[in-house]
Amino acid sequence: MANCKKYTRAACGHLFKHYERAKDENGEYIKFGNQDIDTSKSHLNYNLAPMQADGQGGFVKKRCSEVKMQNRKDVNVMCSWVVTAPKEIKAEETEKFFKETYNFLSNKYGKENIVSAYVHMDEITPHIHFAFVPVVRCKKKDILKVSAKELIDKFELKRFHGDLSEYMENIFGRDIGILNESTKDGNQAIDELKRGMAQNKLIEIENQTAELTEQAEKQAEELQATSKRLKTLKTEEKDLEKQIKELEQDFEDKKLTIKDLEKIKPIKGLLGGVKNIKIEDIENLKSAAIVKVK
Repeated sequence: MANCKKYTRAACGHLFKHYERAKDENGEYIKFGNQDIDTSKSHLNYNLAPMQADGQGGFVKKRCSEVKMQNRKDVNVMCSWVVTAPKEIKAEETEKFFKETYNFLSNKYGKENIVSAYVHMDEITPHIHFAFVPVVRCKKKDILKVSAKELIDKFELKRFHGDLSEYMENIFGRDIGILNESTKDGNQAIDELKRGMAQNKLIEIENQTAELTEQAEKQAEELQATSKRLKTLKTEEKDLEKQIKELEQDFEDKKLTIKDLEKIKPIKGLLGGVKNIKIEDIENLKSAAIVKVK
């Protein structure tokens, strides 16, 4: 009737899209697992929690930054209770049931930690996804911290259905069938337990896939940046080689050989001047001197 799952940051994005009924690149509604969505009823879905200004992902990031949290990829930053409407609930009572479920859960886990609370009316059985950041108070240091392990432990799971049943009985004035053979004492029927184990395994695989995908995307970005830098360096190398060749050619054009120098035969004139030196020879000597200075 109700089950809770824990998720790492890598898995959250896919879930957010499923909660709010986002569509993929093919225009198909994004599903989590093997949900059978009746798109003709998707307009009946609604969110009981306040809409987050920065989106669901932005809220999780912000809330985690406000409290203590270990900087590890395997940290579960979000939990989600999926509560299905009991068979004993009448159609006209469905909306009231989900509103009271929201009130029960928000009081239990803190309104300041609520990510979203989407009610899905377009699947086989109406249900609510109550997503929240698992914040607890650290007893040793008296500070708030993210810890799904401490908040959703075996004792919490065992008493959950009983607490919810008692709350709903006070609201509706009768037993609405929350406690049954599958939920009393926190136990489940064998076939339901097997389905739960299979779903947990699926979630684990999807979490791992999401993390691997994230790593691959980062590596691809790094490779692209390295390739771009290499291309730039090759261009700079070609420009440098061109400049060197131009300098070498300039040097070759200006320098004098020994034979060129031997051809210069200066003759002292009657007035003390120098004869037999061409203007070209003087320019060559100037060029040689300039090259030497450089």
